[in-house]
Amino acid sequence: GVPDTVDVTMTLVSPVDPLTQEPLFNVANRTITFENTEGILEPVNITSDEKGELFVELLYGIWDIRDDTNTDFVLFDQVDLPPGTEDVVKDVTYAQAAYINGSLRSYPGVSVEEYDAWLDATLEEDKVRTTEPATALTVNFVSGALSFTAVTNLTGDFSVRVPSGLTYHMTTESVMANRGYGELVEVEAGVDLDLGPLFLEPSTAVSGILYLYDNTTRWDATHGPSACCL
Repeated sequence: GVPDTVDVTMTLVSPVDPLTQEPLFNVANRTITFENTEGILEPVNITSDEKGELFVELLYGIWDIRDDTNTDFVLFDQVDLPPGTEDVVKDVTYAQAAYINGSLRSYPGVSVEEYDAWLDATLEEDKVRTTEPATALTVNFVSGALSFTAVTNLTGDFSVRVPSGLTYHMTTESVMANRGYGELVEVEAGVDLDLGPLFLEPSTAVSGILYLYDNTTRWDATHGPSACCL
């Protein structure tokens, strides 16, 4: 039979100048890539018309939406089309691009005790000199459905291009060294972010079961759960 597809109509939206309210980016004739997250289907490329509108038929599934060929503005989004989905009409907005740069380093001591002793005895300005580059590590940046990765080079440096104006959950892990690093990274609109040297910390495995249940309890700022998560 005919494969089940969904008609998707999209309008590309440019950010506007806050003073003049004029569009900052021309959304006409942009090639948009639709890529199935399962990786079993070929990407679909569609070009927008002079109004920034486009139409595409997509099979059921989750599709990443991408246009990252412009140096100043990028488009990343996602559309979920479970079986039975009706026609979709959606606006997708470009964002100013920004780079997140940084350098990952690791203290060469093996045990947690050695690391703790180094941390307690070492001044901040001496940390780079007493550590070595953390090479070939995958660094992940996640914000909602958006996910970006970078790999550290021989000097431990990394750089990744992302949509600005978002907060990203940054994580990386060295399984061999049982070390990792994580933090929330806020990228201001249109501004590159230099994280400087970051130092891996000892990590440990945590196992368990998570249960999801309805909870109508209200939490206040004093007794609420931590804003950070595992």
